[in-house]
Amino acid sequence: MALIKCEDCFNDISDVALACPHCGRPTPRSAQEETARRVSLDDERRRRRNRNGNALGCLVIVLTIIVGLTIGPFAAFITFVGGLLLGLIVTHAG
Repeated sequence: MALIKCEDCFNDISDVALACPHCGRPTPRSAQEETARRVSLDDERRRRRNRNGNALGCLVIVLTIIVGLTIGPFAAFITFVGGLLLGLIVTHAG
């Protein structure tokens, strides 16, 4: 365990201390560890967001396909029936 100088108050502090006991300034090592921890948390949040976004995108695609397969034939049927009714009306009117 070595002693280092605090960058603010210039008192000797332990190199394993997280902050200067005199002035409270974080040691360079603890500041680096905190930065690394924050970067790690940001990476984890990004991964979760990407996972959630991918799952949501897949769900939207699947629902779109299901709705399309359900409505498509029904719309064709309605068009067919409408054509038949229109033909009957024109035939009986003339």
